[in-house]
Amino acid sequence: MDAHDTPQTSELHGDTPSGKSHPPGQHSSRTGGAAIGLNTIGERIRELRGRRSQSAYAAEIGISKSSLRNYETNTTRPDADFLAVICGLEGVTADWLLFGEESTRKNAREEKPCFSDSGKIEELERRLCLLENILSCLLRARGDSSGAIA
Repeated sequence: MDAHDTPQTSELHGDTPSGKSHPPGQHSSRTGGAAIGLNTIGERIRELRGRRSQSAYAAEIGISKSSLRNYETNTTRPDADFLAVICGLEGVTADWLLFGEESTRKNAREEKPCFSDSGKIEELERRLCLLENILSCLLRARGDSSGAIA
């Protein structure tokens, strides 16, 4: 176990007793969607990992430990597939993960359709919302100031 593989302390990360960090907006040190000391995507990924080891978390999200370490140390920028997986797994928006900001778009899961297949519809709406967030963030990162989806 190396220095990056050690669990984080709950004092630094506000972990719940289960070891999982609070979602954005529910953490006592977060204000306006951004957390104190979470200035980089690597820091936000580390926050989401919480007390879990890098090895365990990497296995959970389907990447190598070295890839996770590179993301957490900001050596490598994560790709869109990783963003989709971690946002879906942790229930955070791509805006928060990439920029430390809460999304201004209303989460599609808040409105429940009254169909018998509502679970499937909700999942598809959640995926669509996530993909739109990722695309918008990628356009912003590329320099397209409008962030509009074509």
